[in-house]
Amino acid sequence: MANPFYYHNIFAEICKYMNLQELIKLEQLSKYHRDIIRSYPWDHLMVKLMDKTLYVLKIYKFMKLDLSETHVTDKSVKELKNCHTLNLSYTKVTDESVKKLKNCHTLYFWNTKVTHKCKKYLQNKGVQLFY
Repeated sequence: MANPFYYHNIFAEICKYMNLQELIKLEQLSKYHRDIIRSYPWDHLMVKLMDKTLYVLKIYKFMKLDLSETHVTDKSVKELKNCHTLNLSYTKVTDESVKKLKNCHTLYFWNTKVTHKCKKYLQNKGVQLFY
C-alpha cells in the first residue's frame, strides 16, 4: 500500500497552483481534502480579507495576508506571529500585538498606531518593514 503522506504532499503541491476561490471549492471533495487545505501553511498567494471575512484567520493557515483597512484587533494579530507577509496599513493595531510579529518576514504599517520604537525593535529582529 502506498504511503498516504506521499499523496498528501502531491495534493498540497497541486493546490499551490490555485487561487483562493478554487482552493475553497476544493475543500468540498472530502473531509480529508478539507483538513489538508485548512492545515497547510499556504504561502503562494496574498489573501486580502475584509471585516466580514476575518473569521478566515481561525480556519486557514495563510502565510501572506492583507488586513489593511479592517477592524482587526491586537488579539487577532498576536495569533499571526508566524506569517510571512502581513499588511496592517490603516488599522488600529498597536505595539502590544505588533511586537509579537518578530518572526514575520515583511510587514506593512502605513497609517497605524505602531510607534517608531516598536518599528526599530522589529527591524533589529530582521523584519522587513514598509511604513
